Amino acid sequence: MVQIRTADRIGTHDVIVCGGGPAGIVAALAAARNGADTAIIEQYGFFGGTASGCLVNPISKFKKNGTQVVGGIAWEFVENMAKHGGALLDYPNGNVPFDPEIYKWVAQKMLGDAHVHMYLHSTAVDCEMDGHGAIKTLVIHSKAGFRTLNAGCFVDATGDALLARLTNIPMQEYDVSSLQPASLCFIIDGIEPQLPEPVHPRLDDTRYYNKRLHDLLEHLKSEGGEVPNFGGPWFCSIVSGTALSVNITRGAIDPFDIESLTKGECDLRNDMHRLVELLKANSPEFRHSRIVQSGIQAGIRESQRIRGVHVLTGEEYVKGKAFFDTIALGAHPVDIHRSRDAGQDVQFLNTCGKVPYRSLVSAECSNLIVAGRCISADRYASASIRVQATAMATGEAAGTSASLCVAHNKAVHDVDVRQLQMVLKHRKAILEM
Repeated sequence: MVQIRTADRIGTHDVIVCGGGPAGIVAALAAARNGADTAIIEQYGFFGGTASGCLVNPISKFKKNGTQVVGGIAWEFVENMAKHGGALLDYPNGNVPFDPEIYKWVAQKMLGDAHVHMYLHSTAVDCEMDGHGAIKTLVIHSKAGFRTLNAGCFVDATGDALLARLTNIPMQEYDVSSLQPASLCFIIDGIEPQLPEPVHPRLDDTRYYNKRLHDLLEHLKSEGGEVPNFGGPWFCSIVSGTALSVNITRGAIDPFDIESLTKGECDLRNDMHRLVELLKANSPEFRHSRIVQSGIQAGIRESQRIRGVHVLTGEEYVKGKAFFDTIALGAHPVDIHRSRDAGQDVQFLNTCGKVPYRSLVSAECSNLIVAGRCISADRYASASIRVQATAMATGEAAGTSASLCVAHNKAVHDVDVRQLQMVLKHRKAILEM
């Protein structure tokens, strides 16, 4: 622990949230609004993570069969984006397209208004435990070097369970060969105005990709064309102008292996340009199109997850099993993409899925709560929970619980769940349909 002994301490807070993506933004807002002195740590120079940085669009999914299942701060956030012309809220299927720049700005403004301490360009790299199962000190790193922070409770919203891994709490088995693929999303402009309606699936709740272009690429492949591995493709408005976000690339990446990450990023960028060339050459409406922006990195669908007090299973989630400690709902189907081809295994939910609080905490650490796609769920449940609206809902629960734990000097697994649920409902979170 050389870093801890030599690093300057720059802050002591009630709650520290690691990760400034969708789950982390909402977690920090929830903790701060519930009275906790809150800090948020983010590796980039802006907030939004996979959404605003990796250009994963739209935010999915706020509704199930027309009924809203995610509310609270998450819905307030998209309403604020809409007020600034940066989100569309009228899609019947509950997906919310957004402008990435408005996303960054609204997140920053809401965090500032809530007096959240923001540490940008910073990454959690180490922690010191107190010997009794609690995080004592967090070490972050930036261009300024190593610095330390202290808090009563911590939230891991990193997506990859980075803080949880540092504490050595139990993690689920990590099988690289079965991971869902990563995708480098991008924004394209210059598409002809006679673009077919299927690229803008505003009304059809089951149209999850553009079948015409999917079949075109499969045909080119069958004819011996050099077609990179692809998925979808999925297109989404970025609200302003005629540009569209595109999700089409896919490749196997181990997010914890630097060589795999490097090769994967380079391969996906090559694939992005090749796929756009194919669309320009074979689909008339794309003939004058051009790539105007690509994600800051590939979006990761699946990586490490904790083994918490309860491991939520796909069967429980798909059937909508009720839990005494439900803290969030989800509506996105179980959505497993395959790394080696264009295939995708989708299972729609019988009703809205339910997430128990016990899946956010480990019995091995008394002051750590996780949110987003690294919660304690098997790969089938996680294939639905990983999407942004559900991640934001778990973030609100995590941040609220963290503030309650500090206020009442409770371990995270001893929090009064009924009080937690009461606070969430008071703040318009939705815990039942």
